[in-house]
Order: sequence, then C-alpha cells, then structure tokens
Amino acid sequence: MGWNPWEYDDEVLITLCEACHEREEYLKNFDMMAWRYLLTNGLTRNKLQRLVTAISKSINHPDKDAVNEFEQVIKRVYGER
Repeated sequence: MGWNPWEYDDEVLITLCEACHEREEYLKNFDMMAWRYLLTNGLTRNKLQRLVTAISKSINHPDKDAVNEFEQVIKRVYGER
C-alpha cells in the first residue's frame, strides 16, 4: 500500500495523537470498503472522473450553480432514483 515511515520525506509526515491515529486507521479501512462497494456496483473510471470534477468545482466555487451542477452529475452517473 504505502512506504515505510522512514521512506517518506519529513515534510509530508504529521504527528497524530492516539485517538486521531485510530480514527485514521478506521477511515483507511472504510475507504477500502467503500471503493470495493462502488466498483462492484458499477462505478467506472469515466463516472469517477465526472464525480471528482463536480466535487472539485463545488468545493472550489461553493455557489448555487456549482451545487446544482454536482447534483446533475450525480443524477447522470447513478441515474434518477
């Protein structure tokens, strides 16, 4: 998955308290389960690219148009429900 801690540059390392470290480990496992779920339920690279683009726009320009565009991408990627 990743490198050993001593193989990273010092600038990219952060120190976490025990509770934060446990949370990060939980989220890492959650991320893997979420990806497995998405991939087995029809997420393609094209759909992922459209989702990431829409999310980036809504984060970088959090206005009503960006949010509406994000909602439209979700509907196109996953279909109307």
